[in-house]
Amino acid sequence: MKSPSIHTISLPDNGGQSPEMAGREAIGRVTRWVFYAWMFVLPYEAIVPTWLPEFLQGNLSLARIAGVLLTLCFLADIRLWPWRLPPVWWLFAAFFGIFMFSMLRYDLTNFMVVFQQFQLIMLFFISYNLFLIKDVPRGALLAFAVSCGTAAVMTYLGLNEDVYSSIYQERMMGLGRNPNLYAKMLGIGALAAIGLGHVRREKITKYLPLVWLLALAMIIDVARSGSRGQTLALAVGLAMFTFRQGTIWVMLRNIVLMAAIAIAAAYIFLHTDVLRERWRESWETGVTAGRDKIFRESFEMIKEKPLIGWGPAAKTTLADRLYYRAGPERATHNTVLAMLTQTGLIGSIPYFCGLAVVFWLAWLARKGEENVLPLAIFLALWIGDMVTGGLPAKLHWTFFAYMLAAGATTLTAGASSKSK
Repeated sequence: MKSPSIHTISLPDNGGQSPEMAGREAIGRVTRWVFYAWMFVLPYEAIVPTWLPEFLQGNLSLARIAGVLLTLCFLADIRLWPWRLPPVWWLFAAFFGIFMFSMLRYDLTNFMVVFQQFQLIMLFFISYNLFLIKDVPRGALLAFAVSCGTAAVMTYLGLNEDVYSSIYQERMMGLGRNPNLYAKMLGIGALAAIGLGHVRREKITKYLPLVWLLALAMIIDVARSGSRGQTLALAVGLAMFTFRQGTIWVMLRNIVLMAAIAIAAAYIFLHTDVLRERWRESWETGVTAGRDKIFRESFEMIKEKPLIGWGPAAKTTLADRLYYRAGPERATHNTVLAMLTQTGLIGSIPYFCGLAVVFWLAWLARKGEENVLPLAIFLALWIGDMVTGGLPAKLHWTFFAYMLAAGATTLTAGASSKSK
């Protein structure tokens, strides 16, 4: 019997099957829904459940619990065998290996950091295999969008609110994150919500009112965070939706629709005091919240150790050079600088080569089921990382897997159609 292609894997009807096959199908359903649960709790990974015993609160979170369950379900689900390696697996594995070596060669007590990085590459591998399954991307994106949208609504109602005081005005934050990371999470959630309703080829028209409500709440909270970089990232992501593939009428309709969304978003941004004032300050005085000094010192550190980087001492060294008094560490606020200061050229080159492949497959995915949504999310992540980013985290690796799976599925579908 001919095995299904990677973009048509689905669970068959259980009628007339043996108890053994019925059990396998049940495991498949469990794996699917545990993955959706993982996508739902992903925005809340920085929140520690206070109902846990005190000795566990620093080591356990909802995301970690969901991650363990997801790993166990994935390993037990024989319907997913044989597992498929992501197209850039060896490039990212090389990056992880070099990063781990850079951590341990300075201090063996960094083994927990190494273990966390191992968890990330396993998450990347598992997510890629699950995103290849038909209908899983839609369910996973919906779970993530609903989670982010719910957080934004709760924050707007004052149920999830934490205010960060800057020297300009008060900035909104939530989900246990600073305003920039909070805005990054909600920006990706807003793109996922709008993409589900208007961009993917199989749109969820049944839930359009919910999609619009959640997207509006997320866009408002991105503005209230006062994050200039994440506002720009969201704007670029929305702009990419105008390039949705389809007939000329579909493209014209989409341009009109996305223009309306852009006008609404611009109105929200311009009428949010904290965001408007921060953009005005940057335009008139060139204020960058200290990033000019951070970037300058980061470049000096790179020149001193260009090949192997500074390893785990990168953040503390940067803090010392900036006379940083708010803590012992200081982030570079830029993914490229973070990679180069911590792992040097040896570690950065494999990562950025892999990232180039992710971009290429996100670009190719425009002709597939996901359309321009993977490309929009990639650009939003990348732009945000240039002004607020560090090393890639769970959000990145999960959506890298989504982009690679979308591109691989499109290539497979194209090859199958040509062979007929």
